[in-house]
Amino acid sequence: MRKCFSYETPRGTFYIVESKKVFYPMFEGKTLGGYVTAQHAVDDLARGRAFKVPGVEDIAALGIPSDLGQWLKLSD
Repeated sequence: MRKCFSYETPRGTFYIVESKKVFYPMFEGKTLGGYVTAQHAVDDLARGRAFKVPGVEDIAALGIPSDLGQWLKLSD
């Protein structure tokens, strides 16, 4: 897996990683689903859809932006 994007929150850094043309949101080394595009992964993170992260009641409350341009791009 290669890290493509990252976003720092008060609870830690979220990553979007890519493997075999699938994009995975990750937090603390755990994948949180698989998506066809990085934007779809970011959209679901920003809305707090269907993700359970230990110690985080509401992912949407972390202020994760749905604009992928606001994430740090780590690689091409």
